[in-house]
Amino acid sequence: MKSVMYTLLTLLLAGIGGGSYFYLTVHRPMAQDYARMKIGMPEFDKAKSELRKYKDREAWIRPAMETVKTALQEETGSGKAEIVATDGSLVINIAEAALYTPGSVTFTKESVPTLEKLTSLLKNLKDLKDKDVFIGNATLPSSAQGTARQRVPAKDALDLAADRSVALVKYLERKGVAKESL
Repeated sequence: MKSVMYTLLTLLLAGIGGGSYFYLTVHRPMAQDYARMKIGMPEFDKAKSELRKYKDREAWIRPAMETVKTALQEETGSGKAEIVATDGSLVINIAEAALYTPGSVTFTKESVPTLEKLTSLLKNLKDLKDKDVFIGNATLPSSAQGTARQRVPAKDALDLAADRSVALVKYLERKGVAKESL
């Protein structure tokens, strides 16, 4: 009977010792960490909601990019256009020679199909009001041309690019693309 009593007492002391060890090494540090984490939870929740907003903001890009790629497949295949998604916006780069006559804001005759595709794309893409879709190209400066009275003055790249942007926006407006999308 004594040996059973000693065995039970030893098991009781071992259980109390093990429980104390667990409490001191695992439970108490975890409780302190939890208290510190609970203080930072509002900041963490705020960061999570902000991240969710960015994910939602960029969720439209992938389907829109696929739509644009399929519509401008001929232009991208021939190297006349490039579609890139960056920083929450969709960028459509179109080669200068594919749209404009050299050194001017006039569209070429060959650019009409590309412009029509671009117009239909911008009309058909849904919910573009708060989205960023950029249409761009690299514009080179034009040198002066002609002589005497018929001399066409040189244009720097910045002025030429601005004039071309205005011409493209006016064209798209005339074709029925919503003003707030431009």
